Amino acid sequence: MLNFYGKALSLSPITHGAVDINLDDRTNKGEIRRIPFVIMTENESYTIFVPVVSGNGVKGLTRREFARKIRYALGEEKFDVLPNEVKYLIAAGGANTNASPKIVKQQVYTELRKTLPFLSLLGGIYRGHYFRGAMVTDFMIPLVKEIIPLYTYKMEKVQLDPSPDKYPDLSSLFLNEYIGYTRFKVEGIDVEEIANNEEDEEKLTVRNQMVYYMKQIPAGTLMIHGFHLNNTSEIELACFYAFLKTFIEVGHVGGNISKGHGQIKVNYYTENGELLDIDNLSKLEEPFWKYLEKDKDKILEELNNLDNKLQWEVKNKNKGKKGKNEDNDDSDNNTEE
Repeated sequence: MLNFYGKALSLSPITHGAVDINLDDRTNKGEIRRIPFVIMTENESYTIFVPVVSGNGVKGLTRREFARKIRYALGEEKFDVLPNEVKYLIAAGGANTNASPKIVKQQVYTELRKTLPFLSLLGGIYRGHYFRGAMVTDFMIPLVKEIIPLYTYKMEKVQLDPSPDKYPDLSSLFLNEYIGYTRFKVEGIDVEEIANNEEDEEKLTVRNQMVYYMKQIPAGTLMIHGFHLNNTSEIELACFYAFLKTFIEVGHVGGNISKGHGQIKVNYYTENGELLDIDNLSKLEEPFWKYLEKDKDKILEELNNLDNKLQWEVKNKNKGKKGKNEDNDDSDNNTEE
């Protein structure tokens, strides 16, 4: 497995929402994604919860920008007529549906991975067929004093001092972690309710305004991160370098990016300490873009033909209704007997 280690500095507050487990006691305060750490000392052990950005929160916006680059490389006009499900697979990893996958030969998946290296690298789901991505994306974790000993090895790889005293403790870093906004509910308002006097207008505004708060990772927070590649081909490796370059260019993670959140500055290093800056990545990514240019027709044909290769049927408890392509004449070529 190839390992790439990174350090990130937040340049604006980072938000990354988490589902509130207590749905019956909802408030106007949103939680942030956190993961537990067990801290062991000579005398005791205890658990702390550190705010993080998940792997999906790290690569979400970058994947969409990367899809835009792929669209340009394959030809905008031909890319735009691909089925919407295929475009969503490339840009966002697909979506869970009520489609139930049929069994296909392993060779089908192998050929798809070879022809579509961006799908093989990033993974996704199409009509119930799950592609495990060759790229593993770590949590992006703020470096607080309590957890420094866990990341000494990674910190040395990215040229950070692993002395715990140089970093804030969890409580001081997130002492004032909420940021507030107002939201106006304008949908469904009957304009006839708006009276001509200022008093009624003010009441209407207040009634449809909501104040809400979000927890944040503050600007100025130093974080540790990493990408890992499992058994990639040369083209998939070049695809990763193209993705990493895009990630550095995008420079945002988490949610509420349109409000100014999530801006970061990052540096990534190889296992042997080589800095992967934009100049280096521009050279390393070249085989991937040359492959797209050379074999664009084959790639587009494969993308247009996904429904024929990846057989599926629609789940329907009442009628057992089959998918539209169940009776495809080529199904015997792709389905295990």
